[in-house]
Amino acid sequence: PSNGNLLKLDSTATATGVAIALFEDDGSTSIPLGQPSKTHPLSSTTQNALTYFAKYQSTAATVGEGTANATADFTVLYN
Repeated sequence: PSNGNLLKLDSTATATGVAIALFEDDGSTSIPLGQPSKTHPLSSTTQNALTYFAKYQSTAATVGEGTANATADFTVLYN
């Protein structure tokens, strides 16, 4: 996709006119690719979970059906 904030579909995808956008745990704040997400406080006494959302976003006037998977790599920095 021409928008640098959208994940390109994997090469095996058969859907057309769609990409995937990543969002913070509120489901509405987008995470630009290559940029850090918001800081999440972590507990040293309980299990921690980092929640993010992925949503399909059309990239063309017409969206064709099919598989639409993408891969996102995350780096977790812990101080």
